[in-house]
Amino acid sequence: MTKILYFNTVVGTFYIAQGMQGKYYPMYEDERFDAYDNMFDAIEALAYDTSFTLMHPEMGDPLDPTDLGVPDDISGWKVCEGVPD
Repeated sequence: MTKILYFNTVVGTFYIAQGMQGKYYPMYEDERFDAYDNMFDAIEALAYDTSFTLMHPEMGDPLDPTDLGVPDDISGWKVCEGVPD
């Protein structure tokens, strides 16, 4: 699993990672979600899908990526360089 894009929020970092079979995965910190055929679908899933169950690692409260400003366009993300997998 290789993290290729990231977006920082006040509660932690979201990633788009690519698996060994070429699928793309939205991630929050080290938690991986559903696989997508392309990175654009993975980005849109994080930006619009309210079905992800995320818990704040310190507070234990549920998080909704749609409320955290996760961008739906690749231009809002940064390329991972030197980010450990």
